[in-house]
Amino acid sequence: RYISEGSARLIALETGEIDVCQSPNNTEHEVIKSNKDLTLEAYPSSALTYLSFNMETFLGEDENLRLAIAYALDNNAIIDGAASGFGTVANSVWGIDQYGYFEDWESVGLTTYNNNMEKAKEHMAKSKYASTGVDIKFMTSTTWRVNALVIMQDQLKELGINVIIDEVDAAGLTARSNTGDFEVLMYSITFTPAGSDVKRMLGSGSSTNNANYSNDRVNELLDLAGAEQDDTKRKAYYQEVQEIVHKEAPYIPLYYANSGVAYDKNLESAIFNNSGNHDYTYARVPA
Repeated sequence: RYISEGSARLIALETGEIDVCQSPNNTEHEVIKSNKDLTLEAYPSSALTYLSFNMETFLGEDENLRLAIAYALDNNAIIDGAASGFGTVANSVWGIDQYGYFEDWESVGLTTYNNNMEKAKEHMAKSKYASTGVDIKFMTSTTWRVNALVIMQDQLKELGINVIIDEVDAAGLTARSNTGDFEVLMYSITFTPAGSDVKRMLGSGSSTNNANYSNDRVNELLDLAGAEQDDTKRKAYYQEVQEIVHKEAPYIPLYYANSGVAYDKNLESAIFNNSGNHDYTYARVPA
């Protein structure tokens, strides 16, 4: 059964209407664990929650503004406040278990994003809006993402950035992200283990490149990596892609939310996998 609203899925599980609830909201994990009739299997996932700047708006013209936001955000506070602490800080626009993942920015003369207000102020001082401040609309859906934006709203005040929360329903979020009708989007994407899968997010013209990001060198590197047989060279291509994206900040990686599955404590013979591909072939709930 497809139940789009997280709270409705949980209620259905609690009342026995369903026996298994796949991917319950992280904010519901503690509720599930406290229920003696339910069991929770939780595990880290490669689902990246991120901010996407619409590069076809004024935000695409001000790299320093984007970087100021990237460095100012405290991802740990966002995880604690919006995901009940169930997540891992993301330091690259890449799946954490995906081939080619790189995050050692200091080793290549760059700086890790995440709660570096000094660096954020340096970039804000170079922005067009250093003296005037700026209003920016952040679009998202679902309660927990809105909670995250409230936290970001507070974190960015110090820079003179006023976050206007643009809350829409899931259908509206998909429609408007596809048409580019937003300024900043908070969204999630799940990568496969293949490094080439990041083309969906960074490749020019991709339908899931909701930042409308286009960089000729990034496109070239992604093509080179896809054709390269030498492991060392292929990883070097992917690392250069991540360095370019880190410098230009069309996206800000936030965190990898834990995923999981909640089920009736009497469920038997289901096999749960961290990939999310669970095996229910022999699953049953005794009468």
